[in-house]
Amino acid sequence: MSLEIQLDIDDIYLAVDNPRFETHQRNQRLALEKIVDAKTLELAMHIARHGLNPLERIAVYFDSELHKFVTAEGNRRLAALKLISNYSLLDSLGLSKNKTSIIKSTPKEIRDSLKTINCIQFNNKAEPGVWIKLKHTGKNKGVGTVQWNREQQQRFELTYQVSKPLHLQTLDFLRENFQNGH
Repeated sequence: MSLEIQLDIDDIYLAVDNPRFETHQRNQRLALEKIVDAKTLELAMHIARHGLNPLERIAVYFDSELHKFVTAEGNRRLAALKLISNYSLLDSLGLSKNKTSIIKSTPKEIRDSLKTINCIQFNNKAEPGVWIKLKHTGKNKGVGTVQWNREQQQRFELTYQVSKPLHLQTLDFLRENFQNGH
Protein backbone atom coordinates (compact mmCIF):
# COMPACT_ATOMS: atom_id res chain seq x y z
CA MET A 1 0.00 0.00 0.00
CA SER A 2 1.37 3.42 -0.93
CA LEU A 3 0.43 6.92 0.10
CA GLU A 4 1.32 10.31 -1.38
CA ILE A 5 2.95 12.59 1.18
CA GLN A 6 4.92 15.83 1.22
CA LEU A 7 8.37 15.80 2.78
CA ASP A 8 11.13 18.30 3.33
CA ILE A 9 14.15 17.00 1.38
CA ASP A 10 16.28 17.33 4.51
CA ASP A 11 14.03 14.71 6.13
CA ILE A 12 14.83 12.12 3.46
CA TYR A 13 17.97 10.00 3.59
CA LEU A 14 19.73 8.60 0.55
CA ALA A 15 19.66 4.81 0.43
CA VAL A 16 23.19 3.73 1.39
CA ASP A 17 22.56 0.32 -0.20
CA ASN A 18 21.42 1.67 -3.58
CA PRO A 19 21.84 -0.90 -6.39
CA ARG A 20 23.97 1.65 -8.25
CA PHE A 21 26.61 1.20 -5.54
CA GLU A 22 28.95 -1.76 -5.76
CA THR A 23 29.14 -1.82 -1.97
CA HIS A 24 26.97 -0.32 0.76
CA GLN A 25 28.07 3.15 1.78
CA ARG A 26 28.70 3.77 5.50
CA ASN A 27 26.95 7.12 5.77
CA GLN A 28 25.02 9.85 3.97
CA ARG A 29 28.10 11.82 2.95
CA LEU A 30 29.73 8.78 1.30
CA ALA A 31 26.46 7.86 -0.41
CA LEU A 32 26.17 11.41 -1.76
CA GLU A 33 29.79 11.42 -2.98
CA LYS A 34 29.24 8.06 -4.67
CA ILE A 35 26.00 9.03 -6.43
CA VAL A 36 27.11 12.49 -7.60
CA ASP A 37 28.70 11.81 -10.96
CA ALA A 38 28.49 13.57 -14.33
CA LYS A 39 24.97 12.27 -14.97
CA THR A 40 23.70 13.36 -11.56
CA LEU A 41 25.18 16.83 -12.15
CA GLU A 42 23.38 16.98 -15.50
CA LEU A 43 20.18 15.98 -13.71
CA ALA A 44 20.73 18.72 -11.11
CA MET A 45 21.30 21.28 -13.85
CA HIS A 46 18.14 20.15 -15.63
CA ILE A 47 16.10 20.36 -12.42
CA ALA A 48 17.63 23.78 -11.75
CA ARG A 49 16.31 25.01 -15.10
CA HIS A 50 12.97 23.19 -15.29
CA GLY A 51 12.06 21.95 -11.82
CA LEU A 52 11.39 18.39 -10.73
CA ASN A 53 9.73 16.06 -13.25
CA PRO A 54 6.04 16.00 -12.22
CA LEU A 55 5.62 12.61 -13.91
CA GLU A 56 7.93 10.91 -11.41
CA ARG A 57 7.77 10.78 -7.64
CA ILE A 58 10.52 9.84 -5.22
CA ALA A 59 9.50 6.68 -3.38
CA VAL A 60 10.32 6.46 0.33
CA TYR A 61 9.78 4.23 3.34
CA PHE A 62 10.13 5.08 7.01
CA ASP A 63 13.14 3.47 8.67
CA SER A 64 12.23 3.05 12.33
CA GLU A 65 15.88 2.64 13.38
CA LEU A 66 16.98 5.89 11.73
CA HIS A 67 13.71 7.67 12.47
CA LYS A 68 13.97 9.03 8.93
CA PHE A 69 12.45 8.45 5.54
CA VAL A 70 14.81 6.68 3.14
CA THR A 71 14.64 6.61 -0.65
CA ALA A 72 13.42 3.39 -2.17
CA GLU A 73 13.49 4.98 -5.64
CA GLY A 74 14.96 8.33 -6.63
CA ASN A 75 18.42 8.50 -5.04
CA ARG A 76 19.86 10.48 -7.97
CA ARG A 77 16.96 12.95 -7.95
CA LEU A 78 17.22 13.38 -4.19
CA ALA A 79 20.99 13.96 -4.46
CA ALA A 80 20.38 16.56 -7.17
CA LEU A 81 17.77 18.28 -4.99
CA LYS A 82 20.14 18.35 -2.03
CA LEU A 83 22.83 20.00 -4.20
CA ILE A 84 20.38 22.61 -5.47
CA SER A 85 19.10 23.45 -2.00
CA ASN A 86 22.43 23.49 -0.16
CA TYR A 87 25.20 25.42 -1.88
CA SER A 88 27.72 24.76 0.90
CA LEU A 89 27.17 21.02 0.35
CA LEU A 90 27.59 21.55 -3.39
CA ASP A 91 30.84 23.50 -2.85
CA SER A 92 32.19 20.85 -0.46
CA LEU A 93 32.21 18.20 -3.18
CA GLY A 94 34.91 19.91 -5.26
CA LEU A 95 32.93 19.72 -8.50
CA SER A 96 33.37 21.61 -11.76
CA LYS A 97 32.95 25.35 -11.19
CA ASN A 98 31.11 25.66 -14.50
CA LYS A 99 28.47 23.12 -13.52
CA THR A 100 28.15 24.33 -9.94
CA SER A 101 27.61 27.88 -11.20
CA ILE A 102 24.71 26.64 -13.35
CA ILE A 103 23.19 24.90 -10.34
CA LYS A 104 23.72 28.03 -8.23
CA SER A 105 21.85 30.09 -10.82
CA THR A 106 18.65 28.16 -10.08
CA PRO A 107 15.84 30.73 -9.91
CA LYS A 108 14.70 31.32 -6.34
CA GLU A 109 11.13 30.25 -7.12
CA ILE A 110 12.34 26.88 -8.43
CA ARG A 111 14.75 26.41 -5.51
CA ASP A 112 12.03 27.27 -2.99
CA SER A 113 9.57 24.90 -4.70
CA LEU A 114 12.04 22.02 -4.31
CA LYS A 115 12.51 22.19 -0.54
CA THR A 116 9.32 20.23 0.06
CA ILE A 117 8.41 17.57 -2.48
CA ASN A 118 5.63 15.10 -3.12
CA CYS A 119 6.73 11.53 -2.45
CA ILE A 120 5.14 8.13 -2.50
CA GLN A 121 5.48 6.44 0.88
CA PHE A 122 5.56 2.66 1.08
CA ASN A 123 5.14 0.63 4.26
CA ASN A 124 8.58 -0.95 4.03
CA LYS A 125 11.70 -1.22 1.90
CA ALA A 126 10.52 -4.30 -0.04
CA GLU A 127 7.04 -3.12 -1.00
CA PRO A 128 7.97 -0.91 -4.00
CA GLY A 129 10.30 -3.59 -5.42
CA VAL A 130 7.97 -4.67 -8.21
CA TRP A 131 7.66 -1.07 -9.47
CA ILE A 132 11.36 -0.31 -9.17
CA LYS A 133 12.21 -3.43 -11.16
CA LEU A 134 9.82 -2.39 -13.93
CA LYS A 135 11.33 1.07 -14.09
CA HIS A 136 14.96 -0.02 -14.25
CA THR A 137 14.97 -3.29 -16.18
CA GLY A 138 13.55 -2.37 -19.56
CA LYS A 139 10.55 -3.60 -21.52
CA ASN A 140 9.64 -6.66 -19.45
CA LYS A 141 7.36 -7.99 -22.21
CA GLY A 142 5.64 -4.61 -22.51
CA VAL A 143 4.91 -4.13 -18.79
CA GLY A 144 8.00 -1.99 -18.16
CA THR A 145 9.20 1.17 -19.83
CA VAL A 146 9.36 0.70 -23.60
CA GLN A 147 11.87 3.11 -25.10
CA TRP A 148 10.97 5.00 -28.26
CA ASN A 149 13.03 4.30 -31.36
CA ARG A 150 14.67 7.26 -33.11
CA GLU A 151 11.76 7.82 -35.48
CA GLN A 152 9.28 7.88 -32.57
CA GLN A 153 11.53 10.31 -30.68
CA GLN A 154 11.61 12.60 -33.69
CA ARG A 155 7.83 12.43 -34.08
CA PHE A 156 7.52 13.48 -30.44
CA GLU A 157 9.97 16.33 -31.03
CA LEU A 158 7.73 17.55 -33.86
CA THR A 159 5.31 18.72 -31.20
CA TYR A 160 7.77 21.56 -30.59
CA GLN A 161 8.77 22.30 -34.18
CA VAL A 162 7.08 24.24 -36.95
CA SER A 163 7.95 21.90 -39.82
CA LYS A 164 8.54 18.18 -40.08
CA PRO A 165 12.11 17.11 -40.94
CA LEU A 166 12.58 16.00 -44.54
CA HIS A 167 13.38 12.36 -43.70
CA LEU A 168 10.10 12.03 -41.74
CA GLN A 169 8.19 13.68 -44.58
CA THR A 170 9.72 11.09 -46.92
CA LEU A 171 8.85 8.17 -44.62
CA ASP A 172 5.27 9.41 -44.31
CA PHE A 173 4.98 9.83 -48.07
CA LEU A 174 6.30 6.33 -48.72
CA ARG A 175 3.98 4.78 -46.12
CA GLU A 176 0.92 6.64 -47.41
CA ASN A 177 1.57 5.86 -51.06
CA PHE A 178 3.33 2.50 -51.15
CA GLN A 179 2.08 0.49 -48.18
CA ASN A 180 0.24 -2.83 -48.73
CA GLY A 181 1.41 -3.20 -52.34
CA HIS A 182 0.00 0.10 -53.63
